[in-house]
Amino acid sequence: MSSSVSRYYFMWTKSDCPYCVTAMQLLAKNQANHTAYTMDKRPDELDKVKEEFNWKTVPVIAVQRSDGLREFIGGCDDLEKYLEEINDRVQTDPDEEVR
Repeated sequence: MSSSVSRYYFMWTKSDCPYCVTAMQLLAKNQANHTAYTMDKRPDELDKVKEEFNWKTVPVIAVQRSDGLREFIGGCDDLEKYLEEINDRVQTDPDEEVR
């Protein structure tokens, strides 16, 4: 028997980024709890986030799991794959949660 793992997503974006919009739509479609930070007026902070995760583009997406693990996901395409994998696991394990 597994224990339930919930997830909270964090995303750093720019307002003119179509991939950021798509990523936010993916999270909304999956009813995933998340916070999106629009970094247009904070380029220095965005650079620090990119450096922390060794990622060059936006969006920068990470997830905090209820079991204490923090995972870096990547960008929009990576989020789509990640959510597909989670949704596949939810189908086979009712204790698994996307959100």
